[in-house]
Amino acid sequence: MDEVNEIVSNITSALENLRNSKILILGGTGFVGSWITWALLAANQQLNLGLKIHLGVRSLSRTREVYGNIKEGSLFFHDVTSLDELRNMDVLIHAATPSNPRTGALSDQSVLDATRDSTFKLMQVAKRSDAPVFMHLSSGIVYGELRERAGVILESTTINRNPLSAYAVAKFEAEKAVEDATGLQIVRGCNPRLFSFAGPLVDISGHYAIGDFLRQGIEGSQIVVTGNRKSTRSYMYPTDLVEWLIQCVVKPSLEPTHIGSNLGSSLDEIADSVASEFNTSVIYSASIPDPPSHYVPDCANTMLRLGVDLRISTKEAINRWRKWLESEPGRRVV
Repeated sequence: MDEVNEIVSNITSALENLRNSKILILGGTGFVGSWITWALLAANQQLNLGLKIHLGVRSLSRTREVYGNIKEGSLFFHDVTSLDELRNMDVLIHAATPSNPRTGALSDQSVLDATRDSTFKLMQVAKRSDAPVFMHLSSGIVYGELRERAGVILESTTINRNPLSAYAVAKFEAEKAVEDATGLQIVRGCNPRLFSFAGPLVDISGHYAIGDFLRQGIEGSQIVVTGNRKSTRSYMYPTDLVEWLIQCVVKPSLEPTHIGSNLGSSLDEIADSVASEFNTSVIYSASIPDPPSHYVPDCANTMLRLGVDLRISTKEAINRWRKWLESEPGRRVV
């Protein structure tokens, strides 16, 4: 993807801090993991960083499908069921919680088992290393949704101790494991909480409202809003996502960290933007909608601490995503 070169150009100084690092990623064929991996590979090539990038994988065929054109020696694959030979890692990245059936979320128990297994295996590697950075990609889902009131999810918001899904439970447990291991000086942990995204490799089959809207636009249909049109959402473009996460690795902290756009819009505004991109119209479901919900993060402290900003607006994200979807019809999801 050409846009990984944009990432490298924007955060060259941060990437220099990773020079000669050994990095292990679990979940490297998923949406976030593949973006991180491609960006690190591009940085390695352009900046001659001497990175050794290791992926723990469950399916070699799937991994070769994603990274098949990478020269041998630039990227190392390991069977995730046996990582015993890995040691002396500098960075561990946990991006391995399945979020839908295609990525392994076949049941609530499978989500919990996969996340716990990945956390355990990475902690074993950490114990054979010298206090590596451990970045667990958590989620804003740990807060639940805000309903019937406008506003954003503050970085000081208390985690929902009665999570509504196995995915939220898995994230909460993994966060706690990273916190405990950091306290024992086994790792230098961070648990960035990811929100919603719009751009290449995001699933357009219904994972996010905006993905549904893009799919309808690509198919030449009207844009259909089925939920409460005054619910608010925000979406970060993947290049911003990766830039922020690399800064998390360089500056690990257990302070609440929000990765997402703090620029919220109502669903009708988002639908109008997509409709304008595809020169179509918006229609609204006739059913009585649920009360409005709000899933927009406050990122003020995160942006200040990491020294980051949003480079890509929602409008530009939609335009870039449309162009990518039209040019890569066979690669709409990872």
